[in-house]
Amino acid sequence: MSSRFCPACGTVCPVGSAPVQLPDGAVIEATLCAHCGLCLDELATGVHTPLEHAVVAEDAGFIARAVVDALLRSGIVRTVDLAADGLELVAVFTRYAQARQAIDLAVVDIEMPRLSGLAAARMARAIEHKHELAPAALIFLSGVVCDPALRQQIQAFAPAYYINKGNLASVDELPVRLGPLVARIQAERRAR
Repeated sequence: MSSRFCPACGTVCPVGSAPVQLPDGAVIEATLCAHCGLCLDELATGVHTPLEHAVVAEDAGFIARAVVDALLRSGIVRTVDLAADGLELVAVFTRYAQARQAIDLAVVDIEMPRLSGLAAARMARAIEHKHELAPAALIFLSGVVCDPALRQQIQAFAPAYYINKGNLASVDELPVRLGPLVARIQAERRAR
């Protein structure tokens, strides 16, 4: 089995291949990370229609600012709300649900004060379900390696993904990891 650098995992991972439908309808055999499923082919990760609403839940201010800047500057999303912890994340989901608006993307730190990212995500999914809204794509950030137990918890929130922020050389690498993953999310949303 061959391997390549995966920007979502932040390491060299084994890769496999699978058919992927491009925005123009063509189907290609794409190279995918065997751990997280991210498409590693440039052709399949082109720019797509921006997502409407995103929320970033991160207690480290410098990381939160880097993520928000990356999302807005790249045109990945039109609006971004910021939450400093899990309780604020739940409040943002509640506010949007009461306005009958879905959140397209949530970037969530797993370890936050007052309410963890995983607990907040559980509550967010309950809010979406109660209000019959499409589930937000969740990108979990963590400084710890995603072991099988954590991977299983994250998969329960599908659509959900993971980025290890602990092995970043600098916060400037975060947009490089977010870009291909969000392009995948955009393509999946368009395919629905």
